[in-house]
Amino acid sequence: MKKMYVFILLVAIGLTTASCSKDENDTIEFKALQISEVELPESFSLGNTYEVKVIYSAPDGCTYFEGFDVTQKDTTIREVFAIGSRNIDKQCDQAVTNHEESFLFKVVHDQDYLFKFWQGQNTEGEAQFLEIEVPVN
Repeated sequence: MKKMYVFILLVAIGLTTASCSKDENDTIEFKALQISEVELPESFSLGNTYEVKVIYSAPDGCTYFEGFDVTQKDTTIREVFAIGSRNIDKQCDQAVTNHEESFLFKVVHDQDYLFKFWQGQNTEGEAQFLEIEVPVN
């Protein structure tokens, strides 16, 4: 029985590894995606969790959403980046498309929150943010 269990485990590992292998020549890059719109509540209540909806732009047909990077800059200041990945070795259509994703945010402080959503860089290379302040009741 023990040999059968080990055999099944090895087969499962082998199938998983084979199905997840990638071409050795694949080059994946991660990049921040421009955020154009955000949906937040008008106010927060301490201790509650809220869904934050974000519309971002994918620069081509090969860029895929990976998640959000939400960085605490101060007690109640958050910088939010939408992160995408792209296999730079693939040929893709260059059509920019908008997509919606969301993340959950739990209110743990009784002070107003300032969210700074990354929108790209200006001509001098400085980060530009959509800033939204949400009061806590």
